[in-house]
Amino acid sequence: MARFGSRPHTARRRRLIAYVVACAMAGALTAVLILPQYDSNATTSTASTTFKSGVNETNGSTAASSDAAGGAKSGTAKPGDTLKWTASYQNNTAASASVNLTDVLTDAGTYVPGSLQLPPNQNPVGALSPQYSTDGGTSWTAGAPPAGASGVGFTGTVVPQGTQQLSLPFVTPPAAAITMAGGDAYNAVVYKAQVYALNHHRSGRVVYCARLDGTTCVGWPTDSNLQYWSATPGAPIGTGTTFAGSTAQTNGTWVAGDKLYWYAGPSDSSSAGLGCLDLSPPTPISCGYLPRTGRVVSNTVISPQVGGTGIPSSDGNRYSATTNNGSAAIMCVTPTGAACTGVPSLIAGVTSPNLFTAATFGDYVFASIQQTATSNWKTYCYNVKTSALCTGATFWPTNGSPSTALQGNNFAPVLSTVGALIGVCTITNGAGTSSVCWNLAGTVITNPYAGTGANFNAGGWPAGDAFVLGAKVYLSNGDQVMCRDFGAYSGTGTVPACAGFTTVPNSKNYTVRSAEGLDVDCLVASGDVGQIRFFNALSGGSCTNSGPQAVAVDAGAYYCGTGTGSFRGWNKLSLLGAVTTAYTSALVTLRDQNGVVIPNFDTVRLSAGATLSLTAVPASVTSLSATVSLIGVRDPAGVKTAQISISWQGDPPQLCFRTTAPPASCDASSTRMLSNTAKAVTVSAAGSDAPGGNSTGAVQFAERADPSQCSLAIQKTSPVQTARPGDKLEYAITVRNTGTQAYDAARFVDDLTDVLTEAVFVGDQRATTGTLTYAQPILSWSGPLPAGASATITYSVTVISPDPGDHHLVNTVVSTSPQSNCAQGSVDPACTTTITVQVSDLLWHKVDATDAKNILPGAEWTLTPVDAAGTPTGPAIVVSDCTAEAASACTGADTEPVGGLFRLTNLGPGSYRLVETRAPVGFVLNPTPIAVTIGPTTVTVPLADIVNTQLPVPIIPLTGGLGTDLLTLSGSGLMTAVLGLAGWQLLRRVRAAG
Repeated sequence: MARFGSRPHTARRRRLIAYVVACAMAGALTAVLILPQYDSNATTSTASTTFKSGVNETNGSTAASSDAAGGAKSGTAKPGDTLKWTASYQNNTAASASVNLTDVLTDAGTYVPGSLQLPPNQNPVGALSPQYSTDGGTSWTAGAPPAGASGVGFTGTVVPQGTQQLSLPFVTPPAAAITMAGGDAYNAVVYKAQVYALNHHRSGRVVYCARLDGTTCVGWPTDSNLQYWSATPGAPIGTGTTFAGSTAQTNGTWVAGDKLYWYAGPSDSSSAGLGCLDLSPPTPISCGYLPRTGRVVSNTVISPQVGGTGIPSSDGNRYSATTNNGSAAIMCVTPTGAACTGVPSLIAGVTSPNLFTAATFGDYVFASIQQTATSNWKTYCYNVKTSALCTGATFWPTNGSPSTALQGNNFAPVLSTVGALIGVCTITNGAGTSSVCWNLAGTVITNPYAGTGANFNAGGWPAGDAFVLGAKVYLSNGDQVMCRDFGAYSGTGTVPACAGFTTVPNSKNYTVRSAEGLDVDCLVASGDVGQIRFFNALSGGSCTNSGPQAVAVDAGAYYCGTGTGSFRGWNKLSLLGAVTTAYTSALVTLRDQNGVVIPNFDTVRLSAGATLSLTAVPASVTSLSATVSLIGVRDPAGVKTAQISISWQGDPPQLCFRTTAPPASCDASSTRMLSNTAKAVTVSAAGSDAPGGNSTGAVQFAERADPSQCSLAIQKTSPVQTARPGDKLEYAITVRNTGTQAYDAARFVDDLTDVLTEAVFVGDQRATTGTLTYAQPILSWSGPLPAGASATITYSVTVISPDPGDHHLVNTVVSTSPQSNCAQGSVDPACTTTITVQVSDLLWHKVDATDAKNILPGAEWTLTPVDAAGTPTGPAIVVSDCTAEAASACTGADTEPVGGLFRLTNLGPGSYRLVETRAPVGFVLNPTPIAVTIGPTTVTVPLADIVNTQLPVPIIPLTGGLGTDLLTLSGSGLMTAVLGLAGWQLLRRVRAAG
């Protein structure tokens, strides 16, 4: 019963096992189909996300690591293909992180110099720098990878949450006043949150730089804010030979691009021009002295004979007054310091060494010139639109200060209510001067500055100029900066003071300039005794705003591997690191890639701590820039680390580089896998994966040599095409790699089966390289062959004499190596040699001694090859008389089927000895050796008939035994039988021949 009952139990067990197996198989299939997508987070840690991808730029195939979106994918490659590898990295923490990303190229091919691409530096607070290794990742060096690099990567400070771009930190509002120790500046300019000034009418230490709190600039020599400048291009500030000259008295100073310019001239009075300092390096360097005029009157009194404000005109150029070979002229330079053309002279015969001034307002330049020491000062007007002196020449130039004043006139504009220039006024400066105003036609008009106290109180020197901002004019009233508003001017009387503006104390004030980049409403004034003062243009109080700060995002620039396809839309703008109680609000303006303000994003006001959604920014905006100003800064410390953040939706930013696929053997036994991984170590205050870091999965390309890159050319040759039995024949086989890739073990076999039927292998085989073996009848060779290399194999055979074969020695080389011309079945004649063996026949007849020369069958012989001395040189050939119906039935040396007729074929040239070893029956053996010679070209050698004599008949006694009659009868009967047989054979031959 147990046996019968076990059957249902066994069936259930089998069904259960089948079910378990099916589940296991389904699970395995699910793992195959689903886990790669799940593993897309396999190298995502709490600190970072990193994965890799690649593309073969030669054939278009792609590859990805298992942790990339979509899972692992392998590409294909051949030697020499260009492979572009992409490492994607994102800092997942909530704080900026220090990142060290390394990518070792052990199995990735040869690095292509110059191909490393880093994403934009997302956090300008820390540099993003390339690095490389030349020892397989054991050690790393900062800098661009050179040829032969075995690893690439980067180090730097990376933003939190990956897909965002940060700006530089906001600049805190400046200190109200900075004292410029060591001298005074004509004007001050602000560049990247540092203030620069040039000491006017000075030599030696002339270039000043300070941070907004007055401390020494970053990268500046630490001994002083004021440094020497050399005219030698490339000399760092504070080093080199000091410029042999001085700066101008009214020394306009400006920044264009990354260069600081100012008016200067050498002390030998050879020219007037510009000094230049390149501010872009960490330590600024000189960009030289740029002469812009010929010889001037004098630089020896106090300063070079050039004067100007440095404020650009409406055409962007900067104009000043100077003298050139005794003629006063308007000097013009472009924003980058290049000379303009077509500017006219003002007056000739200038010999006065005194000072002069020039000021620019919109389209007009006004210059104050003294011709000689006894001449009154005159005011000239120049129109930059027409490139000519102003109209109304009957009045222009106008008389200004008297000659005894020892200075030129300083200027302030007369504006319309909307800020258009309608006239100009000279402003008093010391004893003997007076203020006069003209319209642009040169007609005297009412002085709107009368009663304002407007004057430049600098000891009688021409030291100042006015600054225009809209319809407001900022100028000196001695020891203060005042503001006058033409927007509220009725056109008569005194122009009113700017509403809400409190005059700014600034001893012997010279100039006012925009503190551009610090605050939308911030201005900076400079005065005598080295004062630099910042103030609010609206109130005259401290600058309390910060900005505008800017940030730009080019979406595609972060994706060197995949391009804009990895960018999927804009996210938000926020202010990171800003304490919300430190400011009241922020003003935001957004522009697209063409610099056009995006609708609904023009001067958007955000309350402190708020963010601005960017999801409404059109998809057509591929590059987004933002300018942000912080308004009402209450606590400078709370905004000094604030940065603008523009975030977007998309893949992590990418690092890219290229390699060249390495050589691969044409006969490699398996596909080579080119593989690459990257590792990132992320450390931040909000999380870390140090020291092990986060490694990507491997990106792989299966590499095989392409048939077009492989070519094995084999040729077998022999120096002869014909031979004779006994000849020694030499063969040569050349194997040449004519492709671009190597063979690990090129090979061939040479089957000598056909050759050895007629020849003997000598055993002298040799090869120039590789391994050569012989196992009869096969000659085999194999060996490595780099591209362009070759091997030569030689061997010999000796043709058998007599040649027993078909007289054709044929053999073919066969190679199993890829892309060989001698593959199995090849008909390439280079793979085969055929040598024809030319043989000779030796003929003779065996006859009796009668006149009839009857043919005698049955003789046997030896034919022995001999040398000149008769010594045998080889084995004797045994020749037995063949008697058969056809030559094909002759199996011995004699190929002639008629008895008594002999033909030995297949013989080669040489000497032989023919000896009869058996005579025909009834005939006497002829032992005399016969010398035989076969010439080099002889085909048939007939010998003279070889004669045998008949044995004598024996004499038999008559007594006893048989009688003579019986013997005679018996002999006659035998003879009759023999002759009958011979006749029958002859008859058969005749019939056969007929």
